[in-house]
Amino acid sequence: MQQTFTIDQSRINNIRRRILWRNGKILGIVFLFVLIPQLLQYDAAASKYYLQSLLISIPLLGLVVYVSVNRLMKSYRSLEIILNDDGVELKAEMMPYKKIEWVNLEVEEKSNGMINLFDTSIPAFTRKMNGKGWIQIHPEINNREQLLQVLYANRGR
Repeated sequence: MQQTFTIDQSRINNIRRRILWRNGKILGIVFLFVLIPQLLQYDAAASKYYLQSLLISIPLLGLVVYVSVNRLMKSYRSLEIILNDDGVELKAEMMPYKKIEWVNLEVEEKSNGMINLFDTSIPAFTRKMNGKGWIQIHPEINNREQLLQVLYANRGR
């Protein structure tokens, strides 16, 4: 048995929007709780230079996020989830190869449509910190229901 699932290319911009929104929220929090309090500590002359440096740094940071997301989208365009006799494999350009055997597979569906696959032989802390033993599948995957059906039917075998 070998089945391959890919991302629906017509819906890939949803992934881009979700990633940009998440990064925007993080940058907004950093701006509110780190940069603004620092600005308030300076006197008028020093705060002028601080504001100038912010006006240069923030667009540059936005450019870095934009370029990074575009590179990440290149990976998602070539993403393949392969289900075979051994387990689940994730292959994509510029992403590390990941594999979880059926015996160690744990499937978790999220309310936002994401599917998390975990390798139970790797501790949860290690999975979250370095990504080994964790495959995240976006809701934009083709034939999502068929993928879930095969995953649930084969886990733990």
